[in-house]
Amino acid sequence: MHIASLTNFILLGVFLSLPGLGVCQETPSDTPEVPPPQDELDVEGYTDLNIDFSDIKEKTGFSARLGVDYNQGTYGDPERTNLTYMPVTLSYEQNRWAFQASIGHISLSGKDIIIPGTGLTSFTNDAAIQGRSRHESGLGDLYLSATYALEPLQQESVFLDLTSRVKIPTGDSDKGLSTGKTDISFQIDVAKLMGNIAPFATLGYRHVGKTDRFLLQDTWFASVGVIYYPTPSLSLGLSYDTRRSATVDTVNPRELLGFMDMQITRDWAVNIYGIAGLSEGSPDFGTGLHLRYMY
Repeated sequence: MHIASLTNFILLGVFLSLPGLGVCQETPSDTPEVPPPQDELDVEGYTDLNIDFSDIKEKTGFSARLGVDYNQGTYGDPERTNLTYMPVTLSYEQNRWAFQASIGHISLSGKDIIIPGTGLTSFTNDAAIQGRSRHESGLGDLYLSATYALEPLQQESVFLDLTSRVKIPTGDSDKGLSTGKTDISFQIDVAKLMGNIAPFATLGYRHVGKTDRFLLQDTWFASVGVIYYPTPSLSLGLSYDTRRSATVDTVNPRELLGFMDMQITRDWAVNIYGIAGLSEGSPDFGTGLHLRYMY
């Protein structure tokens, strides 16, 4: 079982994987999701809830997710910048491996340049674009990831995942929807299931493709949080996310992320989250809704 089956973010997403649309998240659509399989929970404690445990589908094979993410912030400027991101994500899990592909449509309005997966940035050689309010929309970057779960640790209810992620620049860099360069990141995720509670943590590093258009630098990222499972079909969680800004001379993003994930039928699940920014490198707030179908 992958940690993705416990969190599917760590951000990461958020974004985790991310990856909600907070700028701390590695991918825009990665948010924590879905409880572990029922054999990893003390189901006897839920017998009075009249839950049909046969309706909780084990998360293996293919899944698809469609989401809408929104955030806004001033980022230290008087004018507010609004960002809407609508990602489509396809996933496949087999034994110890999990693979994911995600791409989405971006709509941005305001003076600040916010690139999903990169965060707050600025042009280096176009003062006219940098200083004016604008509205841009179009396709964003493509994210591909592979995760390997170290199975032996799961005997002690400790889950350890290793993830590699590549950003392929399919977005329009002239519009500020992409840096126009390839990024590569590596991260380690760890979680421990203790009854109905699962604390988790993430540590990663991202090599950012450099360009004359933007002032970019390599970055590290980290998250700590906890997930609570009141029932086998419902999870609630809270995490603190931080990273080094991918833009030179920009405040490091720091955020709080709260989320709820619920299995609504055997095949369908829904994830709702909210973000509160804790620095000028993050949006003031954000929210999102994701629907997931499991084959």
